[in-house]
Formats: sequence, C-alpha cells, structure tokens
Amino acid sequence: MNYFKVVCAALFLLFNTALFADTTAVETILFDGSQSTQEINLSTEKTKTRYRTVTVPRTCYRTEWRRSCHQVPGQCTPVCDRFGNCSSRCTPPRRVCQSTPIQIPYTCYQQERRAYQVHDYYVETNAKFEFVTDDLVDYTQEAITLKVNGDKESLSAQGSKNYIIYLEKKQRSESRSAGVKNIELTYRVKFISTQKIKDVIANDYQNFSLRRGVVNFDLGPGFNMSEYSVEVKVFVNRRLWRDRLIFSEYLRENEVKVNDDGNKSNVTINLNGLRGLRVPSNLRLIVKTEYILNQDMVLNPNDIDLSIYTNRVYR
Repeated sequence: MNYFKVVCAALFLLFNTALFADTTAVETILFDGSQSTQEINLSTEKTKTRYRTVTVPRTCYRTEWRRSCHQVPGQCTPVCDRFGNCSSRCTPPRRVCQSTPIQIPYTCYQQERRAYQVHDYYVETNAKFEFVTDDLVDYTQEAITLKVNGDKESLSAQGSKNYIIYLEKKQRSESRSAGVKNIELTYRVKFISTQKIKDVIANDYQNFSLRRGVVNFDLGPGFNMSEYSVEVKVFVNRRLWRDRLIFSEYLRENEVKVNDDGNKSNVTINLNGLRGLRVPSNLRLIVKTEYILNQDMVLNPNDIDLSIYTNRVYR
C-alpha cells in the first residue's frame, strides 16, 4: 500500500510539472512564388520555476548482529613416555559461537527541494514575412516553419532544393500588457537559386594537381572570388608524427588566378612565397571552396552543399 501511494504521488508530481511547461506553437507557410508578403499569428504560454519540498522514499540500511554457532571436532595428539610407549590424548569436541554483522534494508523517507513550473504569462506572436523573389524563375514549393516555445522562436525551411532559403534580415520587438507578452517579428527571406552554385561545385575538383608549389584545378563555369571563398591549409607531412600546420589562410582575390572559358573555371594558386610560405617537400594540402553566405542564416542547410573540400598528401 505504501509503494502504491509513492507511485501515485510521483505520477501526480510529474503530471503537474508537465501541465505547466512552456507551450509550443508551430505554423508553416507554403510558399509557391506568388506571395510577396505573408503574416501569421501564434499563441503560447510562458512558465516560471518554483520550488517545493517533497518527501521521497529511499532504501536505508541498518546493521544487526546475528549470533551463530558451530561444532568444532576434538583433536588428538600422540603422547609417548621415556620407554617409547605412545598413546593418543584427545580433547572433546566443543561448540564455538560468534556474532557477525548483517545489513538489513528498510524504507526510509527524505525531504528534497524540487523545481516545478507554474504559469507566468501568455505570449502572442505576430510574424510578418517579406519575400525577395528576384532569383525565382518558375513556380516553386517551399515550406517555411516558425516554431515558438514560450517566448522563444526558431525558423526553419524545407523545400524544392532549387533555392537557398536565406534569412536576410530579422527584427523583433516586445511589449507587455495585462499578463500578455506581445512579440512582433519581421523576417526578410531571400530565395537564392542553387543552380549556379551547382554549376560551379557540384562536380567537385577536377584535374587537381600540385607541381613545384603551384596548385591547379578545374571547377564549373561561373566561379569567382567575389561569391566564393578559398581556404588553404599546408602541413609538413611527417610519417611517424602528427603533421605540423604551417599555413592556414583564406586567400585574397589577387592570390587566386581564375580563367573561365564558359565551360569550366581553371583555378591556379601559387603557394611559393604566399604570405611568406616556404613549401615543404613532403606536405599535406587541404583546399576548401565555399559559397559565401552566413551559414547561421540559411534556413534549409541540408538541401544543398555550399562547399567542397579536398585533403591530399604529397611526398
């Protein structure tokens, strides 16, 4: 019966804690390219933490001494006189007792201070979306989801993979009145065509080579240093030890030579003397090329790879 009461009390506490947790509202906009603006409203509840003292069961142990006895058999030893006549002399069996400690479990109770949630205020969120559609070429299907938990919002997107859905600008303002927090959100969302990015990096590095300190490779047509970054890392390659990094930089535009013939972009990087670099004979070379965007503002980062990467060893 006591166990049943403890379980019921625990479930009651859990239920009440869950009952007053911050509520969550989710709204999804289905963008087809025809909208220039859209507005949605979400209602949630914010909670605050309070503490209560509760009595919880524990298993305690007490030490008890138990007396136990056992029979010890008698022992015989030979006894001989000076003439060599021997006989056995025996002791009678005896009973030996001793006290040993044992641990006895029992239910005890302990008071603990535990947190729980109670209602604090209601939250009304109004979100306005402004869509930048300069790159849109046709009908599309993009899903933009706003999630509000209590008074914290997050934005994500999933769609056709034909566009990078980019949060170009965000504004937030708050006001309070009569137990309600009003949140005003403004999002400026830009759709960037992924086709030109795919044209440049979808086929990875082609004809990659390193000769006498000069790196050469081909990318797709349209590569340029105003829209892409090139990061180069050079290590001294050591067979028995960890490679030692001697150069790690994002290259400037004048440090990368690009020849675009309309079919491909040939890229040349001369490492010799690059910012004082002395190219080792045994080296490991890492080159990363990435479309320049603030990755934290991309709402659909899993829809397209914005970078390519190679790691090569030369001896």
